[in-house]
Amino acid sequence: MKTVDIAPEFESVEAFVQYCLDDERDSFTPGDAQRIAQSIGSTIVAVTTELRSYGLRCVINPKRPESRGFSANDHDKYSEKNGFISGTGIGGTSRHMVSHWQPT
Repeated sequence: MKTVDIAPEFESVEAFVQYCLDDERDSFTPGDAQRIAQSIGSTIVAVTTELRSYGLRCVINPKRPESRGFSANDHDKYSEKNGFISGTGIGGTSRHMVSHWQPT
């Protein structure tokens, strides 16, 4: 069985609360709750409830908009780095070949 290295602050709920107090944080993210739940073998809901009982609040980090240069293509707002296929396709492959659509 593969062992996973767990950061000390995610070993238990109490360890994470102490980490937050030391770092002067009053919030946690769903990802933090997920790491703790994996570590202790619990559910994310149970961990979130326990963290809230300590006075911490759950926050979701907002997506930061990407700034675009004046030379950026206005019609290509999606890019591969955002997980979308760009207007020209991936590499030399066109969009219709990626979706297996063939012209008739």
